[in-house]
Amino acid sequence: MRAFPRSREGRVEPFPAEVREQREVAAGVFRLWLRPYAAQTGVAPGRFYMVAVGRGLDPLLRRPLSFLSAEPAADGAPGLTLLYEVRGRGTEMLAHLAPPHTLTLIGPLGRGFRLDAPPRRVILVGGGIGAVPLYAAAQALQRHPARPRVTFIYGARTGDLLVLAPELESSGHENLICTDDGCRGEKALTTDLLERELAADPDPGVTALACGPRPMLQRLAAICRDRGAACQVSLEARMACGMGACLTCVIRGASGRNLRVCKEGPVFDAEEVDWEALDGQA
Repeated sequence: MRAFPRSREGRVEPFPAEVREQREVAAGVFRLWLRPYAAQTGVAPGRFYMVAVGRGLDPLLRRPLSFLSAEPAADGAPGLTLLYEVRGRGTEMLAHLAPPHTLTLIGPLGRGFRLDAPPRRVILVGGGIGAVPLYAAAQALQRHPARPRVTFIYGARTGDLLVLAPELESSGHENLICTDDGCRGEKALTTDLLERELAADPDPGVTALACGPRPMLQRLAAICRDRGAACQVSLEARMACGMGACLTCVIRGASGRNLRVCKEGPVFDAEEVDWEALDGQA
């Protein structure tokens, strides 16, 4: 499979996957290993799955989750790893699933990061659980023949929430860690570190990829605009269907037209988004 397959539809009909292992890696944060009973195609970093968390119609709606890894298992069988935070009843139900439970998924869906021709340097900025799709992007970048310079800025409120730090430390690329309370890495915001990196590397050919809290993304988009750096952001939104039909995830684009996070996104070029309108949404 190419490192960066062009965006294409994933499976739009549900397919089963067996829970192989589930572990709580921080308070309310779970890593879920699945074995899909279907070959995965179109698995590009930044795309997502709609996951059924219960049996039958309760709860009715699936939950959208980014994937951490889609690497095959040791025996060559399909594999899928999800990392998620419990935020409501649905994800709480998901956290209680254990082997050999079988759940169903739809995907991968949406538009991922555009990295067919990566620039000379990519700076990934992940806030909290937002680091999940960026880790998948970093792994793919390391396999790309262009071999761009990769810098991963990873931040959280406190050190206990830096659940991907061990993977990043063994990844082979440059990592910058920060926390709000300063208990691990620098006491700084991810956007502070990004601004510093862009100031130290003002030449063209730098792209920032980001996922995290909305205020972080808004500030990051402004920094990249002022510095002349390209920027792609992965947005979160409430979703009912995940396939563009229900329109519950619509945001306002900079052009004035509505954009569906599940279809035109979840990854957008930062200049596609009307940040002022987004800031006013619930």
